[in-house]
Amino acid sequence: MLLANIAYYFENYAETAIRLLETYHKKDIGNNEIAWVYAVGLVNLSNKQDLAGREDSIQKLEQLSNNYPDNVEITLEYAKGLVNLSNKQDLAGAEDSVQKLEQLSNDYPGNAKIALRYAKGLFNLSCEQDLAGRKDSVQKLEQLSNDYPGNPEIALEYAYGLFNLSYEQDLAGA
Repeated sequence: MLLANIAYYFENYAETAIRLLETYHKKDIGNNEIAWVYAVGLVNLSNKQDLAGREDSIQKLEQLSNNYPDNVEITLEYAKGLVNLSNKQDLAGAEDSVQKLEQLSNDYPGNAKIALRYAKGLFNLSCEQDLAGRKDSVQKLEQLSNDYPGNPEIALEYAYGLFNLSYEQDLAGA
């Protein structure tokens, strides 16, 4: 886990730490723990990367998630990476990332952690959308909030989405 944390806290050593984690993973394919630590490191690295770097890291996370379909912790890291990616993308890219997050949320029903990442992705998307798009995203956030009524983090993403919607409506004169 130390190498995964280095990827987050020490920007100068992040890529070296990830290369080491990737090497360890390749030497011990099938080891869930090493794969998960590698996934955590990729998410941490993606926080520091530009769009192209994030896309590369998220592609690696997607491969890990596909290679370890029974490891929900790796899938959660993939979802976190998609949220990081959606934060840097244009509208079309963010729509694609959010569609992937929606699919993950559907593939893991009842998983509040993955649903929260879908909610965060919807909020990021709403920042790029026009009024009609924001309304659609906020409706999806409302549904998530209803599906997870005891989850204040999802409710907060819904509230953020409502704020974005109200701001856009004020500008449009609605």
